[in-house]
Amino acid sequence: MSAHVVVIDATARRATIKTTPGKHLTDILHEACSKLGYNSSQYGLKHNRKQLDLSLSFRLSGLSSGAKLELVQASRSPSVVTVGLQLPESEARGAPNGRILDKFPSTTTLWLVLRKFEAGVAGSNQTRNLTSRAVPSTDSAEGGAGRLYYEIPVLQILEREVSSFTDLQKTLAQLGYNSGNVLMRLSFRRTEQPIEEAMVQIGEFFKTDDEAPPKQDTSVALPTEATGAKGEEAVEQPSDTSQSEPASVPAASSESP
Repeated sequence: MSAHVVVIDATARRATIKTTPGKHLTDILHEACSKLGYNSSQYGLKHNRKQLDLSLSFRLSGLSSGAKLELVQASRSPSVVTVGLQLPESEARGAPNGRILDKFPSTTTLWLVLRKFEAGVAGSNQTRNLTSRAVPSTDSAEGGAGRLYYEIPVLQILEREVSSFTDLQKTLAQLGYNSGNVLMRLSFRRTEQPIEEAMVQIGEFFKTDDEAPPKQDTSVALPTEATGAKGEEAVEQPSDTSQSEPASVPAASSESP
C-alpha cells in the first residue's frame, strides 16, 4: 500500500491523503482542505500537538505512513519572513556574495518578492532585471533568427522548484513559510513564448498584485545559470548595502512599478 496520512478536522471528519517522499506538507494540507471544504490559506497541520513545518517534504518531516495529523486554524495576522535571494552571475553585481536579503509579510507572493527586489525597493537600492528577460532565437524555423523569447524566473527553494506563473502566484505562507528565514536560488529558463506574448500573460496573471506588471524589456538578456550550492544553506546577513550601478549585461533593468 502506498504511503498516506490521515488529516482530521475539529469535527473529527477525516481525509486520507496519499503521499510520496518528495511531496511537501503544503500539498498535503491543500489536498486535505479541498476534500474537507476549507480554505488552506487559513489552516495548518499539527502532529502529536506539535505544529508542523509545512515547507518540508514528507521525507524530511519525520512523519511515517499512516500518521494522523490535526487540521488547525492558522493565525490571521501575517507574520514576517526573512527572504534571501541568491542571484545568478549576470545580476549579482553589487550584491555581497551574490545575495540580497529583506523581510516580507508571509502573505507576499513569490512574484511580488521578485518584483520588489527587481525594483530596488527591497534588498538594496540597485535595480535589476528579474522578471522581463528575453533571449534571441538563432533558429530561422522558429519565426526568424533574432526573435525574442521570454526567460522565466526559476526559484529553487530547498527541494522545491518554482518555474511557472501559477506557482509564482503562491504566497510565502502557502509554501509553508510563516516565520524565520528562507533562501531562494534564482535562475532563468528560456521558454517557447515570444516576449510580447509573455508580457500580456504576466499582466493577466498578476493584475491583482499591488504593483503594475513589468514593462516589456526590448533589450536582450544573456542566458545564465544559478549558482549550484544547496538550498539548505542558511541565509546570511549581507555585510553592507551596495549602491553601485546596475550590472553591465545586455538586459536592461525593468522600470520600477
